[in-house]
Formats: sequence, C-alpha cells, structure tokens
Amino acid sequence: MDAQKIKFMMSIQLEINKLETILGSSHQDVIACKTLFHKLSQTEIQKRKLENTDSEFCDELIPIKLDTEAIRSHLEIRANPTIDYDFILEDRVKKQLITDNKRMGNAQLNTTLTELERFYNYCVAAFFQIEELINYYFGAKYSFKDFLKLLREKNPNKIYNQIKLSEVPIADKIYVFESLFYFKQINEYGKFIHHDSTINLIKDVRNEDSHRCNIIEQDTEQIVKKYKDLIINISSFNKKRLTPDIYYPKSQEEKKIEKQGKLINFIREKNYNIVRDTIQELATKIKTGLQ
Repeated sequence: MDAQKIKFMMSIQLEINKLETILGSSHQDVIACKTLFHKLSQTEIQKRKLENTDSEFCDELIPIKLDTEAIRSHLEIRANPTIDYDFILEDRVKKQLITDNKRMGNAQLNTTLTELERFYNYCVAAFFQIEELINYYFGAKYSFKDFLKLLREKNPNKIYNQIKLSEVPIADKIYVFESLFYFKQINEYGKFIHHDSTINLIKDVRNEDSHRCNIIEQDTEQIVKKYKDLIINISSFNKKRLTPDIYYPKSQEEKKIEKQGKLINFIREKNYNIVRDTIQELATKIKTGLQ
C-alpha cells in the first residue's frame, strides 16, 4: 500500500476537522465535505476489495482516495460576500470589491494556514477593499484639482506635486477621509483628534507584507510592557498637568513603541468581526457621502 497516499488523505481528514471546528458540524460546507469524503472513501474501499481479499489490508485503506481534487475543491471555501457593494456604479470597481471581499472570507476559513496567516491574509484582503473604496469615493466626488486643494488644507505641512489620484499615498487619503467622516474625539492629552480607526491598524498589518507579521517574531512581551508603561506615564502626567493644552512629550522611541504596542495587541486579538465591521462602516459612509 502507498504510505504517502495514506498520509495525504489523512491530511485531508485533518483539514475537514479544522473546518468543522471553525464553522461547526451543522454548517452546510462541513456536511458537504464530510459526505463527499465518506462517499469517495467507501468507493475506494469497494474497489480495493475486488482487487485484494485481505480484509486487514482493506481496513487500513480507510480513508484512501486516489483522486482527491473533489475534496480539495470543497475545502477551498468560496465565501459569500459579506458587504453589499450594489451602490458602486463603476462595474470594474464593484467586481474587484466583491472579489476581495470573498477572498477575505476565504482567508478566514482556510484550514491549511496557521491562525496568524489566516488573520494576516484576511487583513490584506480587507485593506484592498479599503483602498479601493477610498479611491472610488474621492474619484467620484471631486475633480483631482479640488481633491488636491482639500488634501493641502488637511495637511498644510506637506507638499503635494502629484498629478493624479493614484499617486497620492494611501495613508494621506485615509487621513483626509477620516477628517471628513469620523467623529472627533479627545486623545490622552485632552486634544481633539480624528477617529482612531481600525483602518490604520489594518493598513499596518498589510505593511507587514514582506515579513508576514514579522513584528510577532520580535520580543513582543518587552514591547507590550513598554507600551503599558508608556500609558501609565501619560496617565500620571495628565493628572498632574495644569491645563489640557499641556501634552506629554513623547520621544520618537515612545511613538514607535506606541504604534508597535497597538499593532501587537490587534494581531493577538485576531478580531475578524471588527475588521469586517470597519469595512462595512466605511462602505456605508461612502454610500451616504455620494448620495
């Protein structure tokens, strides 16, 4: 008997088990995979019984199947869209958004990846939608001349010489969009700031692209401890300050620790719902803004 074939099929069984853990035993995709797997295995067993009368040998063949493409196909879950993009009038943009939304769902259900890889791929597909949505909004709402004027108003300390929307850094477009659509709130210094959205955390995960969330491989406990200490120091400073206009003077190193600490916590939590809800909220704001 081909030992490698047995090992391969057993890996399929493990993938189905993982899928069942994620979706639950009553999910239609789980039921379909298990049903097909059983059917194909039984077919193979009957075939082997005709070729070999050794019952012990036949028992060892469970679960064996020469052609596993059907099982693999079912395990590559083709997720349904979770966000309604019908309000997008440009067909190319709509198709791309729906495709990336399905990829996002597929990433969450991909049992061949580690938990970290699943969340990383989920965030990458999510950010593709964020970028597409924001580009679509500014392209539909403003001429590039008017957008450039708005961009310079929101970022007076920066120089912009771009000649088209696609050349403007996405981070700057996100900042402008948030300044228009998200409620302001007060930060730890008592200063009004724009919505501290999950959008930028998703962007930061995407920026880990070349290292696949390499930040997790660093000394994360030390970074998190420094981040917690920073929060305590800021809180203590704020309690002693005379007016809200006095701010804790963060060093460049502290700013780096703050950014890394937030990102590490976000990746550790792996909250798929927050990522999805963030895109849904973004899409809703754009739909409203274009009406």
